[in-house]
Amino acid sequence: MFQKRLGPGLGETAAIVVLCALGQLASAQSSGDSRIAASVGSSEPSGGGAVCSPAEGLMTKAQGATILQELARIEGMLAARTPIDSAPSVAAPASSGPARLKIAPDWHAVGRDDAPVVVVEFTDLQCPVCQRFHNTTFSRLKADYIDTGKVRFVSRDLPLPMHQYAHDAAVAERCAGAQGKFWEFRDSVLSGNQEPTPDELSSIGRKIGLDMDILTKCQRQNSFSDVIDSDADDAQSVGIHGTPSFVIGRARNGWIEGVKLLGNRPYPAFQSAIEAAFLQTPASMPSQANSTGSTEASKH
Repeated sequence: MFQKRLGPGLGETAAIVVLCALGQLASAQSSGDSRIAASVGSSEPSGGGAVCSPAEGLMTKAQGATILQELARIEGMLAARTPIDSAPSVAAPASSGPARLKIAPDWHAVGRDDAPVVVVEFTDLQCPVCQRFHNTTFSRLKADYIDTGKVRFVSRDLPLPMHQYAHDAAVAERCAGAQGKFWEFRDSVLSGNQEPTPDELSSIGRKIGLDMDILTKCQRQNSFSDVIDSDADDAQSVGIHGTPSFVIGRARNGWIEGVKLLGNRPYPAFQSAIEAAFLQTPASMPSQANSTGSTEASKH
């Protein structure tokens, strides 16, 4: 089924579709539902990279089983393929259109306050594509741009409804931030191979030395839900509906003005957008309460 559609180019996005749906399919099958509602990942129509985004549809157990079987074949094909970021190819156009975001004082950021370019990521802590970006592309961005003082990187939340643990993980991440360990918690979630279940989040909290009583109370009160909702509203205001997605540009008069980049694009696409932002009129991003300089950024 998928192999015929993938063809020799493999179609990485189709594999991501299966990955985004896998957890839900397995859960629904184990519960014995005769029919299951599945939201699967899709690619943005504007030529973006792999991205998780919600799309509604009904799927039978048999169809779900077929997808799970095909996943094993796709995994083998992916393993034999040259990684997309290292394959010699012509980068797709970096920009997916203009975007403008109002800066808020509660943003979590790493990098110099006066870095000439700002990169804002909208992420879902249960999204496999976000994990891939964090463990590959982000490491290169950090070394080339964040640690060198050229880019200030902002993390914002866009938990997708198809991921059952994503919203609670975002709340826990913010609660960890209230204890000064936002980036340590975020890195642990995205670097791990486990879904951010309640048990996994608690394990991470203990591992990084959080006060667990305070963390649990913060989670039970559903603190920061309004901030997470605000992040999602901002994402939708600039046409972002999937993760990971980015706004890359300059800070100017309280706004980030630049372009949006959809999906985990090849590294040259990020380079292109950042280098283009350097050519904009210089401006600096105001200092923010939840920011960290390049020293802490180098830890992640």
